[in-house]
Amino acid sequence: MTVPLAPAVRSIYENGAPEGERNNQLFKLACQFRDQGMSIEDAEVEAESWALKVGLTQREALSAVKSAYSRPGREPWVPASRYGIRGMTVYREQVHVPAMPQSSKEDAIDRFLAHAFRQGERIHIDRAILDEERERPSGRGETRTREEWLEMFKDGGLATWQGEAVGVYVCINPIKGNRRVLEEIHQFRHVLVEFDKGTIEEQWEQIKKAKLPTSCIIRSGGKSLHAWVVVNAANADEFKERAEFVYKHLENCKGLDGQNKDAPRFSRLPGAIRRSTGNGQELVEVAEEVQAFEDWREWTIVGDLPTPFKWDDMLAFDKASDETTLLGDRWLCRGGSALWVGSSGLGKSVLCLQAAITWAYGGEFFGIKPKRPLKSIIVQAENDAGDVSETVRGIIGRMALSPEERQLVFQNVVIVQESFSTGARFADLCRRLASKHKPDLFWVDPLLSFIGGDISKQETASVFLRNELNPVSHSHGFAWCLIHHSGKPPKDAASSYQGFDKMYWGLGSSELTNWARTVITLNAVKSEDNDHFVLEVVKRGRRSGLVPGRPGAGITVSKALPRVFLRHATDSIAWIEADEPEKRGAGRPEKVIKFEDYLEDVRPGISAGHLQELIMVRADVGREKAVKTTGLWEHGDKAKGAPVRIKNVGHGKGKKYVPFDVMEGHV
Repeated sequence: MTVPLAPAVRSIYENGAPEGERNNQLFKLACQFRDQGMSIEDAEVEAESWALKVGLTQREALSAVKSAYSRPGREPWVPASRYGIRGMTVYREQVHVPAMPQSSKEDAIDRFLAHAFRQGERIHIDRAILDEERERPSGRGETRTREEWLEMFKDGGLATWQGEAVGVYVCINPIKGNRRVLEEIHQFRHVLVEFDKGTIEEQWEQIKKAKLPTSCIIRSGGKSLHAWVVVNAANADEFKERAEFVYKHLENCKGLDGQNKDAPRFSRLPGAIRRSTGNGQELVEVAEEVQAFEDWREWTIVGDLPTPFKWDDMLAFDKASDETTLLGDRWLCRGGSALWVGSSGLGKSVLCLQAAITWAYGGEFFGIKPKRPLKSIIVQAENDAGDVSETVRGIIGRMALSPEERQLVFQNVVIVQESFSTGARFADLCRRLASKHKPDLFWVDPLLSFIGGDISKQETASVFLRNELNPVSHSHGFAWCLIHHSGKPPKDAASSYQGFDKMYWGLGSSELTNWARTVITLNAVKSEDNDHFVLEVVKRGRRSGLVPGRPGAGITVSKALPRVFLRHATDSIAWIEADEPEKRGAGRPEKVIKFEDYLEDVRPGISAGHLQELIMVRADVGREKAVKTTGLWEHGDKAKGAPVRIKNVGHGKGKKYVPFDVMEGHV
């Protein structure tokens, strides 16, 4: 196969197709051959070979290719990962490109000769002359040892040696005698890579993205950079093969000069002056360590290999001082991921914005503590500026923030709306946003708006999460927070998700849960007012720190599956804690709580909270039921025939319940 194919298509190409699907898959293959730029002749050969393998005829193969190639092609498939392919070239999409350093001037020649050549090696250097307005070597170059050149060029000696010459050249490899020819090459160490188009900055980026193993990079004094790529070939034949590999790897780079593959090639000598431009031939970079060519070639073929953990580092690890921790007890760390799952319309966006705002000033979100004030980027697709403004005003309005805390929130929460990008394009947008804002947390709301494929398919989920999102978070040091919809609820309660199974509640492939380091769910629970919800950490819950924030709110069932009960605020768009709703088994009568059982406790006067606690303990009910009971006793209910039993007396902290007969003289 001479063209790259998408994994699903390659699977068909390699493994065939079941009967009943063979003709459809044959046509799909033909379309992919077309889209990837394969000639129709080559496509016919490939299609015929595949067809015969699965039991189809040559005629069917040729017909499928003819039909596919009669239609307009689509955009070619490229790997949706940190590695891209142009032609057969592998390059890093997400690789960090360092800023180009300031050129070295004072000690450029000394540093260059010391790094590019070894002690005792003979180096050929020549002056440049003008030949019909074109610079070229004079042909009368000199060959000396590295030490002899270093001595000669001391104290401005290079300028003296150059004289009026328009420039100075140096052979990229040491030679045996005095002639700059292939037969005289002593060490086949370098191959020269030069660009003659594009800006200096573009050339620098191409060199760094290709991760070329360079000993030095030189600015020519004109419009190009010269990269000395270390190949360390054993002989001329191996040098030719390695040079071809380098140039094949770079063949799609802008402005690559393909005439520099020979071992005796001249480059520009740093430290000299190029008189046609008036600029110095500058040393841009020298490498203290150079990757072995074999390792670099392996990277171009298979990509980066994981670096093994070091035993000494693992045994000396101090969790308390771990700088990668963002939230909880290493619950969420840099490079990690959280999946926030809930049904549509519950208020997940509000909940997550409230979390981002709380953590922005270093506050606790229902017990989940940030290690420091955290910066968040929220990329959302559904809410316009008005929607976001209402939510922000509601959340901020309920927080008693100091001026310093408000300023931290304004600095640390960045909210944008994006409604056009999906898949790899969205990942690239995230990369650029992360480069600009440098977040700790990157919120995606909702996931379905940006994945750009069928989320029920593991291939789609894996490519988006592991190949497109992971490289961005790992290279920029933040954690993902993806907001996601749950699937449709089951018809019968017996089929509903329970306990740890809730981590698989999100709509789509189980790869979502497997990828996420933690899963948080928001779910409605049955209550009389239909405004009770439960927030649970169903994956790595022990580490989160999620706990109720006030007495009676949210009973923590287990440390492994912590939860709090929430409800919507009535006066703003925000979430607040709620009491656990009353539990009643199906078909069981409601418990009857008799006032007479508490009369002696109320007679001397009792606070509302104390009375409710007594009811909870004696009647074995929740706080919601206890609060409703005291309310019924205080106000009565004519429809139910329930008389007034108690009244509130006193003011402020002295306020208390007493029996109604104490005030009015009767019961």
